Amino acid sequence: MITKGDIVETYFKLKQRGSEYIFSKLTSSFNARINSTFSIKQSQSSNYWNIAEVKERWNIMITGNKGEEYANYVAKKHFNNSSGLKMLSLACGAGSHEIKFAQYHNFSEITGIDLVANLIDEANAKAKASNFANLHYQTGDIYNMRFPENYYDVLLFHSGLHHFNNLDNLLGKILKSTLKKNGIIVIHEYVGPNRISWTKEQLRETNLILSSLPNKYKTRFNLKNIKNKAYRPGKLRMIISDPSEAVESSNILPVLHKHYETVEEVFLGGNIIMPLFKDIAHNFTDGSTETKNILESIFEREDSFLKTHTSDFVFGIYRNI
Repeated sequence: MITKGDIVETYFKLKQRGSEYIFSKLTSSFNARINSTFSIKQSQSSNYWNIAEVKERWNIMITGNKGEEYANYVAKKHFNNSSGLKMLSLACGAGSHEIKFAQYHNFSEITGIDLVANLIDEANAKAKASNFANLHYQTGDIYNMRFPENYYDVLLFHSGLHHFNNLDNLLGKILKSTLKKNGIIVIHEYVGPNRISWTKEQLRETNLILSSLPNKYKTRFNLKNIKNKAYRPGKLRMIISDPSEAVESSNILPVLHKHYETVEEVFLGGNIIMPLFKDIAHNFTDGSTETKNILESIFEREDSFLKTHTSDFVFGIYRNI
């Protein structure tokens, strides 16, 4: 329930974000703790998704082209001859992924829903600036919402599905009924151990890599301290910090396989990348030859690790049959 890493990470979060952020977690309100995690003011961080080469690596895995993101790939491959499509994106955050689909003529309606109001405000500002009439965002708790029957052609989850629990009911009943027959679910998700319970094997490999890096690549975000070790987060800290984080992540694929037909499934890894780059990713964004060489070496280490371990991240497309 509690690990040494909880003490270490809480100390650095206090230095990075201040006592206000720590105290925001000391509430019994489930939604309040989630909102504090994804507050625009407090959400500045340094993680694997800040590194261009990680995005390019995953683009190649999904689309075969480092410069092509999955929205373009999905639109061309699956919707090229379709029109009037309706998409629902749940846990959409600040709306950066839905806006990529909105540029295609195939979609007449794209709706993004998220629990965090200020993220939805940012998303709607982006939608307004883009002048996409088919794009709309709203604040909502999907557990308390009703969706029209047989209405949507596409459901999108980008790093959002792992925030939901009772997945068998959510995917097998609630969302299955609003998704048209032959409609698809598109996911780009963390599907690893619940509550980000990194395994001993991946932490061992992560820390071996970390120990070999020059100190300039290990400076923590907004601090001068060096990250010398990656730790498994304790379940209690995960629940206090964000009670929705990876609450049922390991059940995502089994539930999707149970209720839907698998169209595509690409295992992206992330097992080493995620714990390694947490809080130090900003040191790998300069595009220098040295940095690129180090990143390539890290990717090779992860590829080797994945030969004998299950991937923590997946891109998938699943059809409602």
